[in-house]
Amino acid sequence: MKRSKNDARLYFIAILTPNHISNEITAIKQYFKKTYNIKKALNSPPHITLYPPFRWRLSEIEILNTSVRNFARNYSSFPINIKDFGAFRNRVIYAGVTKNDSLQSLWYALTMWMMNDLQIGEKPDKRGLHPHITVAFRDLSPEIFKKAWPKYKNKSFEMQFIADHLALLRHTGKHWEVVRLFPLQTNNP
Repeated sequence: MKRSKNDARLYFIAILTPNHISNEITAIKQYFKKTYNIKKALNSPPHITLYPPFRWRLSEIEILNTSVRNFARNYSSFPINIKDFGAFRNRVIYAGVTKNDSLQSLWYALTMWMMNDLQIGEKPDKRGLHPHITVAFRDLSPEIFKKAWPKYKNKSFEMQFIADHLALLRHTGKHWEVVRLFPLQTNNP
């Protein structure tokens, strides 16, 4: 499917955290902004990225919506555990998400779906998904990382929620906004 750049927008697919967790994560992001003037992580709601940013024509948004909705219908909700903090080198600080089979399977299947159904992307990374919720990145310099990371590397943080939807987010040119939510099947005991 050919997409011209003049009509293309940036999108990504994620699992959003529920409000009570989003408030906690946003408070941490605000701390980084107030203390270190690091604010790029505030440009998106707290989330776990399942499919990284890609370009898609605005005029074909219903094709994308239909595809993601059809995909989501085939997967059930599942629990997610957030535990403590981690870092990628000296450029990203995040709240850790405990790996689980449901999350890994969903990520793998979505990546294959995007490649096969929408002809975008490549095969999933053999290393698998490293689930996390970013609290500081992009404007986090190595110097500020050295100051901030010691305060978070041993900090305890633990929360749980049920992942019951996928979210499609679009970049406005300034920040990411939620375009649509796609419910997963509900597991009823």
